[in-house]
Amino acid sequence: MTLRISYSTLSSIAAQASLYWIQLGDGGYIVWFGTDRYFAECEVRGDDIAAFEADLKASGTEVPSIDDAVVLSDRARGNRIVGPRTSTGLPKLVMEPREGSEVIYATHDFCDPTTWYTESVRVTDEVATDDGMGTTWSVTHERLIDLRHGRVLDCEALIAEQQELNPGDPHGYQVVVKVDGVEAQMRSPYGNDGNYEVDYHAGKVIFFESQAGKTVIVSYSHANESGWVLAPLPGKVLDVEASKVQFSEDVVLTGSIKFVVEGFVEVFAPELWDGYDPPGPYPAGTRIPLVTQIYARIDQFIDEAIGTQAVIPPVGGAVRGNIKARYCLAFRYGTLRRLSSATGMRLVCGLVSDEPYTGERATATFYCTSRNE
Repeated sequence: MTLRISYSTLSSIAAQASLYWIQLGDGGYIVWFGTDRYFAECEVRGDDIAAFEADLKASGTEVPSIDDAVVLSDRARGNRIVGPRTSTGLPKLVMEPREGSEVIYATHDFCDPTTWYTESVRVTDEVATDDGMGTTWSVTHERLIDLRHGRVLDCEALIAEQQELNPGDPHGYQVVVKVDGVEAQMRSPYGNDGNYEVDYHAGKVIFFESQAGKTVIVSYSHANESGWVLAPLPGKVLDVEASKVQFSEDVVLTGSIKFVVEGFVEVFAPELWDGYDPPGPYPAGTRIPLVTQIYARIDQFIDEAIGTQAVIPPVGGAVRGNIKARYCLAFRYGTLRRLSSATGMRLVCGLVSDEPYTGERATATFYCTSRNE
């Protein structure tokens, strides 16, 4: 896509690619450059003219039109296709397989707040309260995060990602219990070992033997808001190619759900950035909404979907399977939907009221290609 950026943004990233410019009749300039993720345009006016002429103009190339800038930029980046283009500079025909890695991301379960890890809050070393018999101990919060029982796609990767990105606090959203300073062993998922298990919904630690008179300290993450974030890793872009939503047959939509694409203010609305002249209200790095879509009824999902997948009946048993049938709506995107880490782009999905849907399950899945910027 073509981005319109401020001169200060241009000057900070101009070294990434060759510049192409046209001088306007009033002495100003239109400047373009292209990267693998976007084709950018900057209108140089006022005091920025002198800065451009002193710092950047000599390193650029004068061109007669934006079409020439697009083609030359492609050649400079080594792209093999410089043929027919859309009005925004994208190729109309791609003859080679795309590059990158195929990745699949699924939201947490909007019916189950114990899966709402993205915006969860970490509590460290809280002294739990004995409910009276020494076996059940309560913490302050309910809705503790559970990434142990397969309630979210690829729990192990989510745990590892949190630990990798937060070396100072690599908790992996896990519940950790200490009794008189010694860490107790949690029962393995669906196992029969360990010293205790957790009621994640109620915020309780349940021991298999009484711990009366002892000090029980618990560290845990608890649900806060319902937002789930799809964002490229640093230095990457994500091309979202298809998606689906999945509902159990007993789901009740207790409120609206929103999907918001965000990006850095200095890139997408520089007039609102505090580094602009005149300065706007938001500092660099502030994400602003670019596209917002709200679904208030199931019919709105159906209206947009390209089709349905086969209904999945109950299968797998009462413990690890689905008790209620699943209905899936498929979405396919005929135009590119790209999220760039350099421009702060991400997709945020969340319930408007932050109150969970009722029923067994409600999720969305995104099928993407991840590649270097």
